[in-house]
Amino acid sequence: TITCAASLGAGFNVTIIQGGAGKVTVAAGGQTLVSYSSLFSTMGQYAVISLIAPVANTFIAAGNLGV
Repeated sequence: TITCAASLGAGFNVTIIQGGAGKVTVAAGGQTLVSYSSLFSTMGQYAVISLIAPVANTFIAAGNLGV
């Protein structure tokens, strides 16, 4: 699990790749976290997701997101 930190300001972005069998989950950690269909975990090995902060303390998750 990767938790979004409050100290990451507007314009922050990162790409996350699931390299192995275990899914990667993104958690809000008190910040606002949104995605299409409210999904926040990678779909499987080699799945790629991006986290983008358009404004401070708000993160958008996009990419190969699943349950």
